Amino acid sequence: LLVTKELLLNVVKHAAATRAELSFTQRNGTLHLRLTDNGRGFDPSAAGGTGIGLINLRSRVQALNGSLEVLSAPGNGCTVDLVIPLGVV
Repeated sequence: LLVTKELLLNVVKHAAATRAELSFTQRNGTLHLRLTDNGRGFDPSAAGGTGIGLINLRSRVQALNGSLEVLSAPGNGCTVDLVIPLGVV
């Protein structure tokens, strides 16, 4: 829940998006979450600044034995893919 909340807050606070899509699916004993927006995007390798959003996200997902992939580039929106084993949810 906290991961989803953080992702949605990032879209509202930083993306300047006019559209966002959130989907949840269950496959092979895992929960898949995907959040895509058409916002301003960013360089995930350079992200950090003064905030700790991505650090917190990665830490929370790691604690659940999950994986997190952030695909973005300046001017190209953002897609976040999250996979968590259902046994820990």
